[in-house]
Amino acid sequence: MLRFLSGTFLIIGAIIGGGILAIPIVSANYGFLPTLIFILVSWLVMTKTGLYILDLTLSCPEKYNSYYSIVGKYLGNKMQLITVTLFLWLLYFSLSSYISGCTSLIMSHLTWPHPLLSHFNISLSCVIILGTIVIISAKTIVRLNVVLVSFKLCLLGIAIIFGTSYATGSVSTKIVGGPTGAFALLMVIVNSFGYQFIIPSLVSYYGRGNRNLFQWMLITSTTLVLIVYISWLYTIYTLIPSEGEHGLLSIYASNNQLLAFNQSLKFYLNSTVMSELLSTFQVVALFGSFVCVSLGVFDFLVDVMKAKKRFWVGIATFTPPLILSLFSQNMYVYALSVSGYIAVILEIVIPYFAKRKYNYLSTKNLVEN
Repeated sequence: MLRFLSGTFLIIGAIIGGGILAIPIVSANYGFLPTLIFILVSWLVMTKTGLYILDLTLSCPEKYNSYYSIVGKYLGNKMQLITVTLFLWLLYFSLSSYISGCTSLIMSHLTWPHPLLSHFNISLSCVIILGTIVIISAKTIVRLNVVLVSFKLCLLGIAIIFGTSYATGSVSTKIVGGPTGAFALLMVIVNSFGYQFIIPSLVSYYGRGNRNLFQWMLITSTTLVLIVYISWLYTIYTLIPSEGEHGLLSIYASNNQLLAFNQSLKFYLNSTVMSELLSTFQVVALFGSFVCVSLGVFDFLVDVMKAKKRFWVGIATFTPPLILSLFSQNMYVYALSVSGYIAVILEIVIPYFAKRKYNYLSTKNLVEN
């Protein structure tokens, strides 16, 4: 039971992060119902492909079971090279989004400007502190993550329960965006259900013993996240109206969307306790996802680089996303959207074709034997 709970918490920690904060912002032009449909479709597809990745991971040797090894075994060397490139960009963009989000949240709490508390310095500090934990020990992350996820879910549950009491009215069903924006929204939601990258690390840490245990971990995790996402979306849509100076459309059009989102929450909640509660949840959500995603990148690079010196793997893990996060203070939502397009290829298309090849080879071996 402890293995099941800690594994489930690791997956939930990897999923619930920047995406839960971005969905209400990016969906401003499309209203509650279309966004709800996108969430349900994404949950179904991403749960299925996660189970594909689990089967493929268990079919590879324990020390070489990352995406890199899986694709090389079932789709060939050329696709392996493409996967390395896409996978790194996916996780680098995700990490840059979390770095940008953490920095924006910290800056929103600063009462006075100071040269040492610049966007760059805060971003660098986040990377150094959290990156050090990743480099030192994966076991530390797993144990820390159980605490973070428990805290995260408690905070979110309280925020949802009490947040509805501040509701301003019914949810918005007004659609003002076009097909292009709807596709971008879908990409953000798909990426918000991404957890496939953590499965090889999960199997390596817990062992290859019980396939059914891992399957229930995945299904339970994604279903709980589905419930959380829908509850959170409904709470935000009843709390913040679509239009107005502090409305969702205004947040979407702002130069720093996450900062504007927090300012809007403070305006409509008009409660210091609730505002601090939500701010704490956001910090814990972003930090938790940052270390979980970092673990996936780190293990992937160890496999690709065949490196034994963890320090240099750490440099390769954290330097690119740090640089990406400095391009814009609004990198938070932009990076999530871009990584969503890559996620469709890596977490839906590639697992589908790799699983097809796996099934073909399994059937062929049965016939020959």
